[in-house]
Amino acid sequence: MNYTTPAAAGIEPGGILSMLKAFEEKCKYVHGFVIARKGEIVSEGWRKPYGPHKPHMLFSLTKSFTSIAAGFAMQEGLFKLDDTALNFFPNLLSNAPCEYAQKITVRNLLTMASGHEIEPPIEHDQYTACESFFAHFVKFEPGSRFNYNTAATGVVAYIIEKTSGQGLDNFLKERLFDKLGITDFSWEHLKDGTCTGGYGLALNARDIAKFGVFLLNKGVWNGERLLNEEYITEATREQIRQESGTLDWVSGYGYQFWICSQYGAYRGDGAFGQLCVVFPAYDLVVAINAGLVDMQGEMDVIFNTLLPAVKDSALEEDPAAMSALEDFISEWGFSPPEGNKTSPAIELANGKVYDLVSASLEFSSLKLAFDTNATLLTLTVNDKEVTLRVGWGEFERSNADVGQFNQHYNTFGRSIIFTEVYTAGAWNGNEYSLLIIPVHAPYVLDIKLLFEGSFVRVIYDQRVSFWKSKEICYGMACTC
Repeated sequence: MNYTTPAAAGIEPGGILSMLKAFEEKCKYVHGFVIARKGEIVSEGWRKPYGPHKPHMLFSLTKSFTSIAAGFAMQEGLFKLDDTALNFFPNLLSNAPCEYAQKITVRNLLTMASGHEIEPPIEHDQYTACESFFAHFVKFEPGSRFNYNTAATGVVAYIIEKTSGQGLDNFLKERLFDKLGITDFSWEHLKDGTCTGGYGLALNARDIAKFGVFLLNKGVWNGERLLNEEYITEATREQIRQESGTLDWVSGYGYQFWICSQYGAYRGDGAFGQLCVVFPAYDLVVAINAGLVDMQGEMDVIFNTLLPAVKDSALEEDPAAMSALEDFISEWGFSPPEGNKTSPAIELANGKVYDLVSASLEFSSLKLAFDTNATLLTLTVNDKEVTLRVGWGEFERSNADVGQFNQHYNTFGRSIIFTEVYTAGAWNGNEYSLLIIPVHAPYVLDIKLLFEGSFVRVIYDQRVSFWKSKEICYGMACTC
């Protein structure tokens, strides 16, 4: 994608700055954003240490990509919207599913209208995700009501893989990602090898913006039609209405796309603030990676600050406003913990392994090693050691491959992603504060260690989580 200035694209730079400042005030933390208008990037930025070439977990924004994959599959005649889903999996279960489960169509899957009262588990000890979905009792007539259902999107992935003979990731790579120049991505797989259709894709905000422009252009990229316009039109208009939720979650749902409450917009979104918002009437796309809780607040900020700054035609350049925006973005970043580089407590902690007593922390032990050249933090994660370099006054980068610690990462749990990680620490008396930032994830790990004799008190705050994000636990120095 080419670049232009906000003013040349008809957007006041002050509106973009107001949006970023409002994010800081009302719904921390946005990690990166890209704004595109008329097919060109007009503004982008990343909170340090995040960056443009670092794929970020999308969570349920993945669903919108799975929908587009379904559009490609139907364009190729692999299946139809009104095909019965169970027909793709004959003899799936030893016992026949309930009556309504046998009626679920591809359309019902895409519109979150399978009829389940309770969302089926993604995986089960005795079933694959697909088996679990159809074995789960379906209380209502399929198509009669909306009920958010990640497992339903997973079945769409199964159908695409079954009919195409390709993994969902490779299927979409050949038809979309390669065309859009999306090269740096990852996609999680279930234990049976199937791509997780409802979550698991990781992309950076720049590539999310490309996806938004592709949608905005109704399936055309660089003058080439990739996907038929009809499918995108149907996928991004209201197909069913939700019964409960905040304003932008009760304004209609398409085929794995949410209809927005204002400005004729629609979006794909994922937990903790991942957004691809498309404004057809304004020829505008807003793409965001984040680690925040209040997603309605995030939408409100976009509506209330950015959209009023979008005008019908190009504006005169405003050097002062542009300089203020650029200065903000250049200084935008997480601050390392405040405090001292050394402490008398180093003698208590240096080189000792502390076994932690916790029912939910992902790491079971920790060790700090201090010398004149480096500070190293070693955590035991799933019986494997992860060692991170810790900076003082700045973040130190470490690399650790999540695959060796947790081959099947469960996004619904509290597993830590260790890939490219930035860490900083500081002493305040006997307390050592750590900030750990895995830049491919929404989580920022804020850890305080209070050393007292052979014990350590751990105050852990993950900032965002599906479950418990804060915990206090204790550890004792290992004497073995």
